[in-house]
Amino acid sequence: MEESLKVIDQFLRDFAPEVVGLSSEALTPEMEEKIRLLSDGKLGEEERHSLCRELLSNRSAFEYLVERLKSARAGEEH
Repeated sequence: MEESLKVIDQFLRDFAPEVVGLSSEALTPEMEEKIRLLSDGKLGEEERHSLCRELLSNRSAFEYLVERLKSARAGEEH
């Protein structure tokens, strides 16, 4: 989990200004699964790069990732 947070932290540092003003398309089940795998640290490098592009263009996807990370972190604190 810690490695996933590092990857996502770096993503946010690199691209945070670009996340504002994204579309809010509904997430497909496939996209939700990819985000779950990313947040669990189980997504390969090529898939991570592809997903990052999706996150940059879809506010709903980005918010779903943030909620997954918050939930994971809350679970670690208990």
